[in-house]
Amino acid sequence: AEAAPADALEPGPEEEEEEGAGKASFVLAVTGVSDLPCELATLLAFTGICKENRSSPAEESSAPSGWALPKDRFIRLQNQDLYNDIVQKPMVITLRDAGAENAVIGRAELSLQPLLHEQVEVTAELELKLEPSYYQRWFPEADPEPVKGKPPPKGKEPPKPEVQEEPPPPKFTGDAPPPTKIK
Repeated sequence: AEAAPADALEPGPEEEEEEGAGKASFVLAVTGVSDLPCELATLLAFTGICKENRSSPAEESSAPSGWALPKDRFIRLQNQDLYNDIVQKPMVITLRDAGAENAVIGRAELSLQPLLHEQVEVTAELELKLEPSYYQRWFPEADPEPVKGKPPPKGKEPPKPEVQEEPPPPKFTGDAPPPTKIK
C-alpha cells in the first residue's frame, strides 16, 4: 500500500452541507498569532471534531492574521456522536509553514465542552505548542533538560563540541522564550 503524503488532509467525522433542524453549526475564526520568532508565511488548519479545514496562506509576518478558510463553518447532526466528540476531542488549531511544504509549526487545542451546557460560543487565547524541530531551530540556546544516561566510561573524554566563530545573538532574554499565542 502506498503511504499517504505527510501533508494530506485529515478526514474527520461526517459533516452536513446545509444548516437546519437537528443540526449544529460551528463558526471557525482565529484573529491572529503573536510572538512568532521570525516572519513566515503561515496557514491554519482546524481538525478534531471536524474534517480538516485548511486556510490559504497569510502574508509573511511574525504576527500573522487574515487567513481565508475554504469554509468558515462546519455543520454536524446534533446527535450522540456529536456529543461524544465534544466530550472526547478538542478543536485542534494547527499553524503551518507555507514556505516549508506546510510543515507543522505548532498546535493549540480548545475544549468545546462548554457548548454542552448553556454556552453558545467558546473563545480563548491559547498558547501554541511549538513542534520540537521549530522550537530547536528558533531557540537553540533553550536546550531541553539534559538526557539522563550512563556517564562516559572512565578514562574517555566526551567528544568536544565544534568551536563556533561567533555565537548568534539571542532570540529572547530570560530563562525561556516568550510563548507564541493564538487568538
